[in-house]
Amino acid sequence: MIPTARAHISRIQQTADKLAVDLPLAVVSTLSAGRRLVEQTERIEGHTAALNARVVDVLLNGGDPTDDAEVRKLVLLRVIGSSGIREAGRQRATELIAQAITEHADMIIDLFKAAVQTDCDTLTSATALADVPDLRQADVSPSKTPGDCLSGQAR
Repeated sequence: MIPTARAHISRIQQTADKLAVDLPLAVVSTLSAGRRLVEQTERIEGHTAALNARVVDVLLNGGDPTDDAEVRKLVLLRVIGSSGIREAGRQRATELIAQAITEHADMIIDLFKAAVQTDCDTLTSATALADVPDLRQADVSPSKTPGDCLSGQAR
């Protein structure tokens, strides 16, 4: 399944939040613009019922529906809503996000890398203390405590 623009935005922001990293301003702006575009295009609706009700009201009041601004607005929204605007909005937002991520990928990776470096160093030190040459072979059974592993008793 291809991730949606909303999923891309969510994953990128969640990762940055979890790592306590501030994304580049250009990326933040693009993510916000992408989210707004998706939200705005999803709200465009062309309800036939609302259009029909307005036309009937105008006719009942002796007016010409083609001269009524609200009727014109509802007709336009109905045409836009039925022409695939939601999908077009999601697609364009995905393109914007992909472009921003591509343009700033090195910077984002460096920010994420710096944020996890301490954890990587800690894990590397813990591995050395555990005296387990291959972590895939470590005994991590529930009966063992972290202290057992660190003292070498889990071998």
